[in-house]
Amino acid sequence: MNRSLVGIEQGLAIVGVDSMRQQTETSVELLFDSFLQSASVGIRSGTLGLRQMLYRADPYQIDLHLEADRAHNRLIVTGQLLDVSHPEMACPSVQVMLSNLRGNAVNTATNQFGEFRGEVENSGDLELSFLGHGGIRIVILLRGPLEQSSRT
Repeated sequence: MNRSLVGIEQGLAIVGVDSMRQQTETSVELLFDSFLQSASVGIRSGTLGLRQMLYRADPYQIDLHLEADRAHNRLIVTGQLLDVSHPEMACPSVQVMLSNLRGNAVNTATNQFGEFRGEVENSGDLELSFLGHGGIRIVILLRGPLEQSSRT
């Protein structure tokens, strides 16, 4: 299976690299998605509008937390970027771009712990991207990031 297109049937597509920037390719792998985990009935209703995901794009691990601000039609994205090849060091000052793929983009940067936060208008789509080692652009594309899969 092509790991660059993981879980498309659950409403998300993941794109590994902008190949126009560099010929080297990397794959992005979904390791965990809270929407794909079974939850008890009481818990499921309490977590609507929240989603936790963990991705791997060697040598990075990207922890994402998505939350809907329905009153303002915003998507709040909180995350942490770790370089697992150097676990003793965080990934500070990495520029992260969040886009709703409808012309609204927000640039943010990781802090000294590799954490970042941004809010973007909720269009139903989300693209997160950053430059990795050697100028490789890593892109995670989510279609319907807060829509529950039909499996849960």
